[in-house]
Amino acid sequence: MKVEEIMKSNVKTISPERSIVDAARYMRSFGIGCLVVVDDGGISGIITDRDLVVRAITHGHDVNRTTVGQHMTSPVTTIDAEMDVLDAAHLMAERGIRRLPVADNGRLIGIVSNSDIARAVDQALRDIVVGQAREAAPVE
Repeated sequence: MKVEEIMKSNVKTISPERSIVDAARYMRSFGIGCLVVVDDGGISGIITDRDLVVRAITHGHDVNRTTVGQHMTSPVTTIDAEMDVLDAAHLMAERGIRRLPVADNGRLIGIVSNSDIARAVDQALRDIVVGQAREAAPVE
């Protein structure tokens, strides 16, 4: 199974110059946990709800003046849509990453999370079990 089969293509983005309050409000309004940071059409980083708390708020930074660019993770690891889902899962586990932007020639085309991968693996296992049960069922 390829990443393109499970990735979300409606990725929310933000500029590195925006405040972290703007980022938090944007995440809340869309019910998401991260934003891909884009600058001049390219992916320059990623900022998560955890980044906002751990890197900014707990250090006492002025949330209205502190920018996304100051607290984003950069450089960000990206993957290709053709990557195998299990390879993406291995990369995420190896690097401690929960979300991976999917890029095509540096252009953002999607995002995949560890939850997306878990759902895909769960469904694949269910399909295998159901298939085996059908094969094992007595024919009448």
